[in-house]
Amino acid sequence: ASGWTHSWRWAAIYGECEEADQEPGNTIHTWTTSITITFPDGHATKYKFTRSNEFPGTRHDCGPPYLAANGEDNWPNPSPQVHDSLVKMAETGSNFWLSRADGGSVHFVGIAPGYESYRATEVFDPHGFKTDLSYLNGNLYQVKQEGNLRWLTFTWRTPFYSEAPVIASVEAAGD
Repeated sequence: ASGWTHSWRWAAIYGECEEADQEPGNTIHTWTTSITITFPDGHATKYKFTRSNEFPGTRHDCGPPYLAANGEDNWPNPSPQVHDSLVKMAETGSNFWLSRADGGSVHFVGIAPGYESYRATEVFDPHGFKTDLSYLNGNLYQVKQEGNLRWLTFTWRTPFYSEAPVIASVEAAGD
């Protein structure tokens, strides 16, 4: 196997709906929706928001629609130590942005059906420079810099001893 990897390995997974345990007789219920984003370096951050029937006018379940009027398009940061933010969640849950603390951003698009997972399709560095990511058969296929000046094309193969594909070759082109 080549053993090659790439530094564009962004992933986001939709979490299961969590309904808080209720005390007998308690009529207040809460539902928590989560998305865990795994960064290229391997660390992960779980973003969550909660709905409750304690507040009139809110939905009483998990998942879409995510209503901007209820603040569900921009999710709260998990802790004061986390400075990247999940923002601009589409009402349908089909896509969202990760706003990076350094000024960059990553656009995640849901993989149908149901958007249980998301893949990064655009990455903007802190200076606004855009990189497009495209996929073929579920694997990163091409990394193309803004203006099509430079790109990488990945070829994948699955070794006989593994079910996981590995990078077989990388073609670089452009200025």
